[in-house]
Amino acid sequence: MEALTDLGFVGLLSFGSVSVLGFFLEKEKRFDSRAKAIALVVFAFIYGFVPAEFGNALAERIKDAIFVGASITALYTGAKNIAGKIG
Repeated sequence: MEALTDLGFVGLLSFGSVSVLGFFLEKEKRFDSRAKAIALVVFAFIYGFVPAEFGNALAERIKDAIFVGASITALYTGAKNIAGKIG
């Protein structure tokens, strides 16, 4: 679990965004691990420009909502994959 917190905001948000994108594109044959790696770099680049102490309250709430949704999706996907390998 420490590895997830070491990634920081941008890492967790990027990983969660790729998971969400993978969820919606799971039937696409072209969205393989290489495409996921490229999407991860693109999301990390985009989220790197979002300042941590953004002054606008609305943007802060949107950022928090995206963070919570992406984090929960990332944790769910990880747990599902681990459970699939165990059982």
